Amino acid sequence: MDIYYIRHGEPDYQAQNQPLTKIGHKQARAVSKFLSKIDFDLIFSSPLLRARQTASYTCKKLNKDYIVQDWCSEKKAIEDVGYRDENGRVLNWIMFHQEIQDDINRLIDDSNWYNDPVFKNRCFYERGRDRVLSSMKEWMKEYLNVEFDGEHFKALGETPKNIAIFAHGGFATLFFSTILHSHYLKFIKNFNCLELAGVAHLRIDFDSENPKVEVLSYNDIYYDSEMRYKDIQLEPKWKLYYADDKDYHGKINLIYHFDHFDNVKIPTLFEWELFKNGKEKDPYYSTYIWDYQKYESYHQFYVLNFSSTRKHKILKLNGIDTISEVFVNGKLIGKTDNMFIPYLFELDNLKKENNELIIHILPSVLEGKKYGYDPDKVYAMKYNHEGLYIRKSAHSFGWDILPRTPLGGIYKNVEFINKLPLIKDVHISSYDISKESATLKFDILLNNDDIKNYEYTIEGKCKTHSFFRRSNKIKLHKPKLWDIKYYGEPNLYKIIIKIYKDNKVIATKKINYGIRKVELFRTSNVEENGKFEFHINGEKVFLIGANWTPVDAISHLNKRRMLKAVDLLDDLGCNVARIWGGGSYELDEFYDECDKRGIFVWHDFMMGCAIYPNDLEFQKKIKKEVEYIVPHLRNHPSICLWSGDNECDIAAARWIGGNKFNPGNNVLTRKVIPNLLKKLDDQRPYLPSSPYFDEYAYAHVDEQTSEDHVWGPRDYFKGEYYANSQCYFVSETGYHSLNDYESLTTYLKNPWPLFEGKMKINEKTRLIEEATPTKEYLAHATSVVDDINSPYAYRIMLMANQVRTLFVDELKDPDDFIFASQASQGEAMKYFIERMRKNYSRNGGIIWWNLLDGWPQPSDAVVDYYFRKKNAYYYIKRSQQKNLFMLEEENNKLNLYWSSLDSTSHTFKYQIIDAYNNEKIIDEGVVTTQGHSSQLVKAIKADYRTLLIIKYVDETGKEYINHFHTHIRDLDFKKYKDAINKYDLLK
Repeated sequence: MDIYYIRHGEPDYQAQNQPLTKIGHKQARAVSKFLSKIDFDLIFSSPLLRARQTASYTCKKLNKDYIVQDWCSEKKAIEDVGYRDENGRVLNWIMFHQEIQDDINRLIDDSNWYNDPVFKNRCFYERGRDRVLSSMKEWMKEYLNVEFDGEHFKALGETPKNIAIFAHGGFATLFFSTILHSHYLKFIKNFNCLELAGVAHLRIDFDSENPKVEVLSYNDIYYDSEMRYKDIQLEPKWKLYYADDKDYHGKINLIYHFDHFDNVKIPTLFEWELFKNGKEKDPYYSTYIWDYQKYESYHQFYVLNFSSTRKHKILKLNGIDTISEVFVNGKLIGKTDNMFIPYLFELDNLKKENNELIIHILPSVLEGKKYGYDPDKVYAMKYNHEGLYIRKSAHSFGWDILPRTPLGGIYKNVEFINKLPLIKDVHISSYDISKESATLKFDILLNNDDIKNYEYTIEGKCKTHSFFRRSNKIKLHKPKLWDIKYYGEPNLYKIIIKIYKDNKVIATKKINYGIRKVELFRTSNVEENGKFEFHINGEKVFLIGANWTPVDAISHLNKRRMLKAVDLLDDLGCNVARIWGGGSYELDEFYDECDKRGIFVWHDFMMGCAIYPNDLEFQKKIKKEVEYIVPHLRNHPSICLWSGDNECDIAAARWIGGNKFNPGNNVLTRKVIPNLLKKLDDQRPYLPSSPYFDEYAYAHVDEQTSEDHVWGPRDYFKGEYYANSQCYFVSETGYHSLNDYESLTTYLKNPWPLFEGKMKINEKTRLIEEATPTKEYLAHATSVVDDINSPYAYRIMLMANQVRTLFVDELKDPDDFIFASQASQGEAMKYFIERMRKNYSRNGGIIWWNLLDGWPQPSDAVVDYYFRKKNAYYYIKRSQQKNLFMLEEENNKLNLYWSSLDSTSHTFKYQIIDAYNNEKIIDEGVVTTQGHSSQLVKAIKADYRTLLIIKYVDETGKEYINHFHTHIRDLDFKKYKDAINKYDLLK
């Protein structure tokens, strides 16, 4: 018996009864074309409208009626497996509720998980399971002639051959986990909700001795952008064979005697499979990350058996990390050598059944070592040498913010396609942009054909503005321009391109596009009348935001994790995110969100902190990468700058020293990339490196560049290095802190103390001169090896000394130390941001380091891996308010400034209160601010050590708050903490 489970099409969740949208109806029609090929004996549907509407298309084609089954309703399911707040209100499905994901991991093997305090009375899974099981038994007996005891199936006579159930994604969690007799938490942990109008194919084989349900395909039958169903049947049960290099001798047909894992779910990485299958312990816990290094010489063989209704297919590998060989039915069909780009391979002579796909991933570390390391030609930080020639995320070889995870895997989906879509690419360019007019040009590229052979229409709509043309060049009158937060609206035109043949639409392409002009004005170094600033639509903008680093070290990314991070970025008031060159190109949804929210994306290409090879072979690799990445992303208005790399110029100019490497000789960023951008994308400026050393800057290497990464000694955050920095744009700067104790206990066995053995303390400065971090803190420092002299091991002592600099107290209680550490980070980040804001007319912006940890560790991130916000989060949120009053000590004066990112002027009443001295009012007044500027208000007298609270109210009565600590060093911890809590400054 074959059971086809179909999720409904896209509904309008805001409308009464939640009917299908236009797209939902198209999806329902598309899936009906696939399902109408199957001779269904019975068709069932949930009683909810969206499911019945989806079922109706298939029923009409088959001339059959559906049978409504009340027990399939999603309303009942969410009452059972929704997660409630303290008042009993359902917040979300438990599989999607982020706040309890750690608890799901903790209870993943506990059969009694629903009685844990976290879930008891907040989730009624037991009730839902029993309801579904009871209903399923009755349903199977009445309609299917099958007896089901909750685990085993027995045919009572002749059974239907094919049945269909139209229902819901949420209900599917109960249905599938029950029929598969699966632990619910384990199931939802690995369960990706069915695509809208997606199909799952299950089978009960009653000819076997012990009939059980087998999942033949899941979310692998789906519609493409043209609403055509792709009909290949994939066997989702991949096998992963693995073997050490010394045991693999290049014979692909002999891999089956190696160790292996069954039921591997793609996408995945080898580190994850080793952990998930119990071969190794959690790589994010204690020191276990070090245990994975023994697999760096291992080969991986991902094996999939599949059926196909067609002899010819196209295999699309969306993300292979990194070097691989691809075999189909024993034949080598291609290779991959770049994790950042997809690969397409033609498949011929496929069989109806028992085709075999093998993706052999070679060990990146060994492949990288084959190139050697010639210090006269290349440079990389210790432990990163193997990554120089490999187009793989640099951080995966070990970094100060992420652990060494170089094993790789299949980190994006694998697809089989009948044929390539007709429309290969649409490049939209906008010229002569002003508020009065703009010209759009559309370059439409087809797969294996010429647009001249077809007719086409281009339709666009943005709010009240629209256009419809049959030509590829369009002049718009008073266009709706896209702009970044604080400077305008992120207006997006919804553009639909339709291709016609014989007056019939044969292909469509939808694009959200923003019309804007971006310019970069810069000087090489800090100099008289120097600058580094961006103009959008002719207006200077001040950028304020965060560096964007990988949201998870194990890179088969969780989309919800990424989207939640974008919410944090937005909540903090950021209008810029810098995609860091040591990481990876983000998921498409990231750029979509930045487009919608008006977030300026500064985008590095993926090279960082190294001198990469400039030979022809490597140039070809970069060329191929840019030729894919730029066309794929160039229609996103949020991407406002391409940067060639991260810190490769400064590595050549300063880190190595002498005349060994002149950054101007870097062919990759001076010729290969810019030459391609001239052809592929002239819509945004290009910066060869960050920071950039052009010929003048390299000739004056001791001077500060106009845009800089302000790290320095990372000592006292108001020390000479930070206070004397004169660059106009800070694109990296940050400060260290410890996680909350709850987070520490999640990833460390012994979270306190930080050090083992005796410490050597400088009696005069009170700073630690020598100390040995515990092995757990060393591993999460992150030190690649168990060696206190290794790179990054210094970071734990650095963090402890930053606390000792700020507070005079010896803080022996872990909670006190954590608060002090986070306060130290918060005050530093506040100072860095406000220092740039007070000189709005001079400076171009600040992009601090960084938003979110990609694995659990003490770090510069202001939100830890578990999404727990540090003190700095709240300090930054206030410092990035649209209208900010702030104080700064300058030349023995205490100066009051205002800074406005608002487009309009406001009148504020302000009051400055002494938090340590009976809330004495130090100063008060009325100030009228001007839009998009900053100004010194007055000098305030407060030449003693105290915490000042700045309260201000605008003309509408809206209240604001900020704080400032004078002489902020050697503070009284209790006094400071009590005042911070009293004024609710951590909200």
